[in-house]
Amino acid sequence: MMAKTAAERQREYRARRDADPEKRESYLRRERQRWRRDVEEGKKKGIKELSERGQRTRRKMWRQAKRRQKNRDQLALGPTPPVSETESHVLVSDQTTNADSDNWSEDGTSCTKCTCWNQHQDKLHAAKRKRQEKEDDEKKKMTTEVKEEQEVKIKKEEEEDGVKKEVEEKSIKKEEGEEHEVKREDEEEQKMKKEKIEGEEDKVKGEEEE
Repeated sequence: MMAKTAAERQREYRARRDADPEKRESYLRRERQRWRRDVEEGKKKGIKELSERGQRTRRKMWRQAKRRQKNRDQLALGPTPPVSETESHVLVSDQTTNADSDNWSEDGTSCTKCTCWNQHQDKLHAAKRKRQEKEDDEKKKMTTEVKEEQEVKIKKEEEEDGVKKEVEEKSIKKEEGEEHEVKREDEEEQKMKKEKIEGEEDKVKGEEEE
């Protein structure tokens, strides 16, 4: 025979405890005392101290516990006689009204569940709008930065082109000046040669005349 698990042993213990009404009542009394002690020490919070979400969760747990209690009570009472369609409709309406009664305000003019839902939706929409505005601002800022970077880049390229053009112009002028200087020297050299030749010719011609 296989050994029982801790969960199985716990279930058997709870079944034996709940089978005895006195033990069951003693257990519930101890739990209530422990709950009050935890609330006084701050370990447990009352429903008024919880947030809206915590209150909804706590009330949901209460409704589920109440439903389980009703099911246990019905099983303890045994099978119920069949219910007619009219009676079943009235029961469903009463159950629905009782289940939803916690969601209405004291004066019955507004549904707190709907109000909380609407407030939650408003908060979500506000957060979404804020996030969208932040994204738009970042995109706008990024666009402005990119535009400024492009303008700086274009300006830098224009400056570099201007410097390059100026250097090329200086180089061309220098080359033209050197060519002009070489040409002038050639012309002077040719002129000197021509004058020398003419001088020699005049000298020879003078000697011949003598």
